[in-house]
Formats: sequence, C-alpha cells, structure tokens
Amino acid sequence: MTLLYENGKDATPVLYQPVIPIISRRTVPVQGTSVPRKVPRNPFVLFKNLQVVNTLVIAALINGVMYAIIAPISSIFEEVYPFLNQTKIGLCFLAVGCGMLIGSVVTGRILDWEYQKFKQAAFKEFGEGADLSKIPSFPLEKVPLFHANVLR
Repeated sequence: MTLLYENGKDATPVLYQPVIPIISRRTVPVQGTSVPRKVPRNPFVLFKNLQVVNTLVIAALINGVMYAIIAPISSIFEEVYPFLNQTKIGLCFLAVGCGMLIGSVVTGRILDWEYQKFKQAAFKEFGEGADLSKIPSFPLEKVPLFHANVLR
C-alpha cells in the first residue's frame, strides 16, 4: 500500500523508494477514480493453429539436436586435439553465436516486412488508420504465416 499525503503526493520514505524506478509508476492515481483493467488475451489460442504447432515442433527438434551436438563437443575437442586449451575451444563456439545473432536480426527484419504487408492489406479491408489491435477479427498470430491469404 502506498502512503499518500492529503494532496495526493507519495509519502513513502526515501529509504524505501526505488533508486531507478523502472517498473513502478511515478504518478499515484487519485483516490476515487478507477483505472479500467486490461483483460489479457489468451496466448494458448495459438496452439489451435496447426501451422503454429508444426513450426514449434520443428524448431524444438532442430534446437534439441543442435544442443545434443554442442554440449559434448568441448570435451570431445579436448580429447581429440590435446594442444587446444579451454580458451581456444571456447573460441570455436563464436561462429555458432554469431550465426544465431545474425539469424535473429534477419528473421526479425523479415517478420517486420511481412507484418507491414499484412497491415496494408488489412487497412484496405478495415479502413485506413483503424486500430488493428482492437479489431477482434484481426488475426495477429497468422501474420507471418500467410500474410495476404487470411483476409480473403
């Protein structure tokens, strides 16, 4: 519970206030007013879509195989190449890390581009400037899967 002065300002002692208020709010709502509560959307609805489930299963298999290979590889390198020390073996994993970094950035850019195409097609149907997050028939989870075919 927040301590308040009569004028509505925060009366919490300085000792108990956060140094860097990242999560907390700086303004205290006036007593007697209610802020409408946002109802979160159910994320498990995505699992009804067969393409989403297939994508998750394939990604899980690929990552599982990759980690099954990557995990023992440092000890195998140590046995096969005795002249390598831990630092040089660790440098062997830089290529995998750089590949993941580049792949994430490129995939993010592609998904942003796909979303913009889908949004333009949605604006043609729902009207320019429509808030697509408020339209319940706007299938946001299908945007990267089939951008223009959803609206047909």
